[in-house]
Amino acid sequence: KVLGTVYQRQQRFQESIDVFRKVLKRAPVYPEVNLFVGISYYALNQFSDAITALNAELAANPKDRESRYYLALALDASDRKFDAIQQLEKLLAENPQDAQALYQLVRCYKLATHGAFSRLSKVAPESEFLLALRAETNAENDKSKEAIEQYKQLLVKNPEFPGVHFALGEIYWKLAQYEQAMAAVGSAQARLTELERGSRPEPGSAW
Repeated sequence: KVLGTVYQRQQRFQESIDVFRKVLKRAPVYPEVNLFVGISYYALNQFSDAITALNAELAANPKDRESRYYLALALDASDRKFDAIQQLEKLLAENPQDAQALYQLVRCYKLATHGAFSRLSKVAPESEFLLALRAETNAENDKSKEAIEQYKQLLVKNPEFPGVHFALGEIYWKLAQYEQAMAAVGSAQARLTELERGSRPEPGSAW
């Protein structure tokens, strides 16, 4: 085991794996060896093998935080973002102050969001859903002019798209454009009144 860790520190990762494998052949659950194997495979970008080794370590020692952390990294590198998130959430459930795990969690969510956005852009580049996401993103980033224009375009595509009138009202209110804000909220309230009178919307529609 000691020789394997020396090779690992020297970044001789394949040699370290060969040494660790010999240890595991004699003692399959030798403490931390599968962790070291997983780290070396991770360093070699052999993520599937890294995941297998790290899972083996966690099967023997479920509370090993380092193994779980590297498992999350390997899953993330394998484009299994939500599996990585699950492992990071387990770490944070045990220690909410783990800043390193929090950083990786935020990063995974961010990449997963960007990935989903990119997929939507390819699948439905002219859709109302992509337009809505762009408007929401601009509103969150205080790009009010762009958000208003996109929400207006969205209403042309689908006047019943959920939440648009309220979103517009909120932006106008922040800009102190109270007349426009009240008009937008009024449109939303009118839709609510229709619903209260028993007018059932089509699936996916709202106010």
